[in-house]
Parts: sequence; structure tokens; C-alpha cells
Amino acid sequence: MNAFRVAETPDPDRVTPAFDRAREAEGPVMAELLETIQHQEDPILIDIALKADMVGFAAEIASAWDFQHQSKSVFTGVYKQIRRSAWLKLRVAESQRLYNGRDLATGFAYQQAERIVDLLTVAGSSSSSDDI
Repeated sequence: MNAFRVAETPDPDRVTPAFDRAREAEGPVMAELLETIQHQEDPILIDIALKADMVGFAAEIASAWDFQHQSKSVFTGVYKQIRRSAWLKLRVAESQRLYNGRDLATGFAYQQAERIVDLLTVAGSSSSSDDI
């Protein structure tokens, strides 16, 4: 958080969509606060927003496996098949089919970096996901 720097002139083409995504992820009040408050001296609000977003992102990933509460989950069909079949054999086959051997951690890290950049952009930073 000590590396936060305000952009000289924010690019409205970046700020507007970042604000919309931040509003969706963190809520309208937090997005407004990130946009309107000067954070140079005390970036505590940015710190709170980043931590809340990381927890929210982790919750989204975890909830994808909560089959009792999300009937529209991508994994619901797989879960029902696992319950009806040989659990281990089907689990391995379905995992290979769903992910084609991909490392999901890399994709999740990139998605999280994009979310962080959105919050920082709304707060006035010129960071990119490569910086994160």
C-alpha cells in the first residue's frame, strides 16, 4: 500500500469502466468514497477496499463449490454425477475435462490483479495489472 501513487491526469476511458466494476464488486458507497477522497496522505480506505475485494473474490471461488445453496453453479451437474457414480474415477475424469489440465491459480491471480487495478484506478492511481 505504500507504493500508491496518484496519476497526474486520470484517463476517463479507464476510470469509467473501472468505477462500474468497482461499484459492482464493492458496492456504490465504497466506489464513491474511493473516487472522491484524496488518498495520498492516508490510504486506509484503499487498504480496506483491497482486503474486502480479496475476501469477496475468495468467497466467489469457494461458493462455486457450494452445491447446496447455488443450484445454478457450474459445478452442480458434476456434483450430481459424482454422487451417482464412482466418486474418485469420475472426479478425475471431470476435472480433466473441465480444466483441460490448466492451472487455475494463474487465471485467478490475473483476475484478482484486474480487480485490484480497478479499485486503484478509481482511487486515482495509474497502475496496470502488469504492475500488480
